[in-house]
Amino acid sequence: MKIILLLGFLILSFSAVSNVPTVESLFRNGSSDGPAPHGVMILAEVSREETGSDMFYLKIWFAGKNGNDITQAVYSQKDTVLDSLLDIATKDNFISDFQRRGLAGTDRELFYSVLATLFLNTSAPMSNFMKKVAPEYKTNLELLDPEKTEILKKYKALLEEYASADKKRRSELDQMEEVKKAKVVLKEGLYAKTNVVRLIRKDKEFYWEVSFPKFKALVSNEKHQIYRVEYIDGANNQSVTVSGYAMSEGAHEAPRLIVVAGADGRSWKLRLLKMEVSSDKKNSKEFGRIFDKASIKGKSFQKPSFLI
Repeated sequence: MKIILLLGFLILSFSAVSNVPTVESLFRNGSSDGPAPHGVMILAEVSREETGSDMFYLKIWFAGKNGNDITQAVYSQKDTVLDSLLDIATKDNFISDFQRRGLAGTDRELFYSVLATLFLNTSAPMSNFMKKVAPEYKTNLELLDPEKTEILKKYKALLEEYASADKKRRSELDQMEEVKKAKVVLKEGLYAKTNVVRLIRKDKEFYWEVSFPKFKALVSNEKHQIYRVEYIDGANNQSVTVSGYAMSEGAHEAPRLIVVAGADGRSWKLRLLKMEVSSDKKNSKEFGRIFDKASIKGKSFQKPSFLI
């Protein structure tokens, strides 16, 4: 039994970090098991943060492989009937599209990267964004110590070899040099240490603070929920602030409120009204359906800079 437990612990250790988490690991929704992969839809009421004016309703579908395809509709009415459709936008493989654009549209990339963390439970878009604006950022793969990884692979092989051995033979493990090295590695962690993540206290709560010259973030201590991310671009800083996490769609915990400060200098608040997850590939097509653009002819809508 002890050997089996050690094997399980070792497997977890290959993806674990030391007491201080890596930057990349912070940008997954730690309070969620992750939604079904075939489709996610969110509906939000959007208005100017300062005045509550310019209200509209935003519906976003994430579909396709890993939710990488976006269909987005803007409505004037909460019931989102076609007659109230103001704008429609689609983006296939939005992660690759943002990568090609470089630093153009950083507020859009920041916004959708946060949504990917919250609703798709993936850090990939945010990781790509940080690579652009913070060259010092390193992914988990880049932080892995190859020598330590090799030590743990040998340790795992030894545990498997001795799993069915008798008690006397298993006792030999503790005297082996490979086992002693592995225990040191398990204590230290697999990833190289960085000085860009630290634990701070704010408003009586503890947060992990990520700090690069042009990128800052606050993520909750235990659940790794995004509180705030900010891209620092001189006088034109862009940010996304998230609050009011609550259960939605079973095990998925989503925020009630998102505030976006865009590149156009305006701040918008998004109040989440609805979230739907599809685990059925047939139903997922509904999340990615494209509306007849003729429905928006003759209608004027000034799109905020953070929207595609």
